[in-house]
Amino acid sequence: MHAATRSTRRIIRLEASDAGRSVRARSFRHADHRSSLCEACACGQEATVAFLVDLDETDLDALGPDGVSPLCAATIWGYDGIVRLLVEATCNPNVRNRDATRSTALHAAAAQEHGKIVHLLLQAGADATLEDGESRMPSDFASVSDAVWPLFAVRGLLRTPKATLVEKRVIRKAVAAAAADGAQAAAPPRPRR
Repeated sequence: MHAATRSTRRIIRLEASDAGRSVRARSFRHADHRSSLCEACACGQEATVAFLVDLDETDLDALGPDGVSPLCAATIWGYDGIVRLLVEATCNPNVRNRDATRSTALHAAAAQEHGKIVHLLLQAGADATLEDGESRMPSDFASVSDAVWPLFAVRGLLRTPKATLVEKRVIRKAVAAAAADGAQAAAPPRPRR
């Protein structure tokens, strides 16, 4: 529930809390729309996202200060309601993050097995074959998961072989992982002070 008053310099919004008990007023300057949208997406503030999506000035695909898109921020935390809002507002589902990963929201959704979000993104036209900064595709992450793989298979994609997933560092080889874990366990305990 929100009411808005517009001026050329700022937008004031009154927002009722989820419990309906308190009302807050927040002010957004036009220059802050990018970071405000990304922050609201990452924090699960669906009412704020709905408000910002309705503003003509809001760029739905603008990356936040950390280089992550609003869609990816919502995807990482599993906020499917916010992902739905952004997709329905026609954000670009193939926007790449400008961080070390160069990934998309579909990479994050597949890696974290957010099936509902994977479905929303694929329906919105997300490309399951876009490579991230380490040459990994969303379909590579989905290949590991029996929960989300069917959403990719129905589109005619082939499951990535296990050896390729190890090469791409999507999964670790069990022997190497066990050896690394065993080396940590074999280390002598530190003396107490």
